[in-house]
Amino acid sequence: MTKLLAGFDIGGTKCAFCLGTADGKPFDKIKFATEPGFDAVWQAMILTAAKMLERHNLTWQDIAAIGVSCGGPLDSRQGVVMSPPNLPGWDNIPLVKLLEDEFKVPAFLMNDANACALAEWRFGAGDNVENMIFLTMGTGLGGGIIVNNDLYEGRSGMAGEIGHIRLKDSGPVGFGKEGSFEGFCGGSGIARHAEQIAAEYPDQQSVKEYIAMTGSANYSMRNLDLAQACGNEFARHMFDVTGDMLGQGLSILIDAFNPDRIVIGSIFARSEELLRPAMQAALCRETLGQSLNDCQILPAKLGDDIGDYAALLVARYGLEHGAKDKGTDFWRPEIEEIFDDLFVRYPVLKECGNDIRRMYEMLAKCFANGGKLLICGNGGSASDAQHIVGELMKDFAVRRGVKKSVADKFTTMFPDGSGSKLAEQLTEAMSAVSLSGECALETAMANDVGADMVYAQQVYGLCNTGDIVLGLSTSGNSGNVVNAIKTAAVKGGRSLAITGGRDSQLSEICDVTIKLPESETYLIQELTLPVYHTLCLMLEKNLVNGMK
Repeated sequence: MTKLLAGFDIGGTKCAFCLGTADGKPFDKIKFATEPGFDAVWQAMILTAAKMLERHNLTWQDIAAIGVSCGGPLDSRQGVVMSPPNLPGWDNIPLVKLLEDEFKVPAFLMNDANACALAEWRFGAGDNVENMIFLTMGTGLGGGIIVNNDLYEGRSGMAGEIGHIRLKDSGPVGFGKEGSFEGFCGGSGIARHAEQIAAEYPDQQSVKEYIAMTGSANYSMRNLDLAQACGNEFARHMFDVTGDMLGQGLSILIDAFNPDRIVIGSIFARSEELLRPAMQAALCRETLGQSLNDCQILPAKLGDDIGDYAALLVARYGLEHGAKDKGTDFWRPEIEEIFDDLFVRYPVLKECGNDIRRMYEMLAKCFANGGKLLICGNGGSASDAQHIVGELMKDFAVRRGVKKSVADKFTTMFPDGSGSKLAEQLTEAMSAVSLSGECALETAMANDVGADMVYAQQVYGLCNTGDIVLGLSTSGNSGNVVNAIKTAAVKGGRSLAITGGRDSQLSEICDVTIKLPESETYLIQELTLPVYHTLCLMLEKNLVNGMK
């Protein structure tokens, strides 16, 4: 069956775990409270996910990916939540790694405003327009930006923090900045602004009537809405003031981005009729005419379900973009066929399926970006390392040839015929090096420093940012392999391992570890070969696809 998506919507007071279809439409969810501190929420996440999968008679093998929508600040590229103000105790939490280690499924993290932008763009008021801006306009004011049919995240996923724009030198504080867009148009900022205006409002009788109507001097949007519905002039004035500031902020976005559409949630979705007249007047006053004519401003459509859609679309977006680079689709049907055939031939390997999938994606992306693979192991694993290099560096199951541009260059540089002959005999290669083939260096390191350093020294000299080191160790605890993986991390490389079924040092420190379901060395080695042969077949098919 087609695999499902899972998502966690993490909020300051409540969270939810939801399941959805492969395109990101939710069909079930379970809510749970956001208890103080990370550990309590983490345990609730594990228990809630287990309950949901049991409810639908599913296992994690049925889930393609997990998405997490969470308030910032966070680093979506590294998968780290970095001390959000509404999540005390969540200090530099490596949430993606924790999820992947726990559930053995690819996981992806995104700022909730960006995630909600994807949700409204795909399934809500965005309607898949080419260029769209989404504003949360809830307690605070966040945003997400769609440019040329893709989410613009910026360097670390922090793009779209629109609430931080300063609209005036003074005014209510929002986003830690006086007079900010969030200060004037986020729910908390509007309440503070109303309190300031109430103290100086010319018609104090209207303010007193407001307090009498609502029962307090609480200037929440709910109270302001109730009061204006009863005809209170002060409350109506606050909607005009907020609409004017909203229009001023939107004018900056429209002039800067020239979007097809701006979609605004929460407060605007509930109070559009009250905010739009003053907003529109400010837009006409402040915005370039053509850009304003190009742009529709609409309330969000998804309402209370937006968090469910958002979390699932983080998973979908991660699969689409985490496994794609430079226009290469790493999961074409013929590659899926190779992947699925492995489990037909070796059903025992099905429990490793998600880790094999993740390892393939990392390797495919590495080679697509011009990176190289360094492989190390001892004894039979050293032989396996050399075997893998042989499959990757030359034709394996199909004739690869070389790219036409390369063949033409050979012919041009050596027109005597030798160039074309060379090009005919060469084949496209994926850069792979076995670290067990440097006899002089290895014996020198073993004699002069120690056998546990024979691979680490080579990794130190060869590994660059974006390269991958693959460690083969049936125990997962080979000292020289562990040291090589640690050195790769320092050099900016990624790390993979194929081991036996037990937890090990390698499984703790590698980005992905395939833990084969055996404990005897020879049985682990018997399963290692079909795994790396499948990976090599998939990578070769992907390479040939990229040459077309």
